[in-house]
Amino acid sequence: MNPANIITTLRLALIFFVLIGVWRYDAGAGEIWRIAAVWIAIAASVTDFLDGFVARKFNYVSKTGAIYDPIVDKIGCVAAIILLAMARNSFEAVMLWYPSVIIAKELITIIGSVLLRKKAPPKGFKPLVLGKISAFLQAMTIIWLLLKAPQGYIIITISGVIAFLAGVAYIYLGITLFYGGGIWGKQPLKAEK
Repeated sequence: MNPANIITTLRLALIFFVLIGVWRYDAGAGEIWRIAAVWIAIAASVTDFLDGFVARKFNYVSKTGAIYDPIVDKIGCVAAIILLAMARNSFEAVMLWYPSVIIAKELITIIGSVLLRKKAPPKGFKPLVLGKISAFLQAMTIIWLLLKAPQGYIIITISGVIAFLAGVAYIYLGITLFYGGGIWGKQPLKAEK
């Protein structure tokens, strides 16, 4: 396991502790649990940047990391958002449409990736900028809610709308890559012989 993947594994462990902090705080265990969850969530967000930086800067880019990193991101965001939506006693109410949109977007990207890889493994497939913005906003939404900052519904709404648009863009990109044509001008993927 290379250093970039070790950092990703650290983020997975940090996510687990964020979830414990949210759960304990919602159960009435004290403010210290929420504060710990905030700082751990910030550290996890930093490792999300750091693992990619280390992979690119020191040439630790790997096929494993290219799959492992986004899976850890998806697990972390979805789990935290679901738990925050369930923790109605302690945090600003997360509208139920928000976790639904996030889960749908993540399922779309996972299913789309699997289908495209079955047809022909894409070479150097990069996430869309809109997808990156969506992931950033999801992380910021989690931290915002953990901070109990005011007007959380605004960042939830913005994050949800961007996630929805990213999901639509990924569907369009997947169809474009699968069948060809479209605004990206991509050729359909073909299995190598």
